[in-house]
Amino acid sequence: ECELLFFKGNDFWTERWRRGSIPIRWKTTLSSKIASPKHTVDKDYFKGTCEYFRDLTNRYGIGTMIRCVSLLNSESEHAESELKNFFKEALNRLFDNGIDNVYLVPFDLNHHLHEDGSGEAMMDFLSFISPLCEGDGFTYGTLPCTITESQKGIMRFNCADSLDRTNLATFYYAMKCCKDFLKMVHTGLTSTPDADPNQPNLIIDQSVIDFLAEVFVDCGNIISQLYTNTPAIKTNAIKRFSPSIVVGSSDTNISMQRRLQNVVNDPIRQKLIEMWTNPGPLSWYH
Repeated sequence: ECELLFFKGNDFWTERWRRGSIPIRWKTTLSSKIASPKHTVDKDYFKGTCEYFRDLTNRYGIGTMIRCVSLLNSESEHAESELKNFFKEALNRLFDNGIDNVYLVPFDLNHHLHEDGSGEAMMDFLSFISPLCEGDGFTYGTLPCTITESQKGIMRFNCADSLDRTNLATFYYAMKCCKDFLKMVHTGLTSTPDADPNQPNLIIDQSVIDFLAEVFVDCGNIISQLYTNTPAIKTNAIKRFSPSIVVGSSDTNISMQRRLQNVVNDPIRQKLIEMWTNPGPLSWYH
């Protein structure tokens, strides 16, 4: 769960969203040192999915819409196609189990990045999702902790492993949330507050953008380091909005480092983690 908090005097507003992997049973396997990793979905892929979304509903309130913004590749022959199809099927099955507040919002972020670059990709992304969350609003309260209004919908972002694409998409979303709040309270705006709402970089002050860029790059690198033993990819797409951000390595170099980690070090790291955590039998959860 991620949360942006805004304060003005004794008033506060928050915006929450979720990021995560695909909530079905699946795994990634590496059959050889040169073959591409393969995503495999379990026959019992749906086990636990209903419980997961019931927990989210209980957390955010009955009737709260949960929109699963899936950033997976949309090409039918892509390695992610099986994940994409089973995720869609799993969400469809929720209705048969009495869960009717969850639905899928597919957006192939990589396609837009490759076609248009980060600036246009953000515009495409926000123009796509903004109408969906138009009435969600913020959670509002007063200090010390009196809440009088609650956010009406939750966005849940995923790629395959909730790393690079997810981090970038949530950065775009945080830019939108800051734009919405700052326009509401009439502060922290540039000289063009009425610019295209899908270009928050033209509306909010650069100091706000720099703050968001710094925290999302740091967050992305920490999560990626824990999961892949490398920094995050797609940091340059964030740097496009905040030139002061320092990017240590290119995406190509990091991808090569990750492959080396997959082949050489991941089995050892997995054993160390299991020795430390002493888990029960491993499930198919990725």
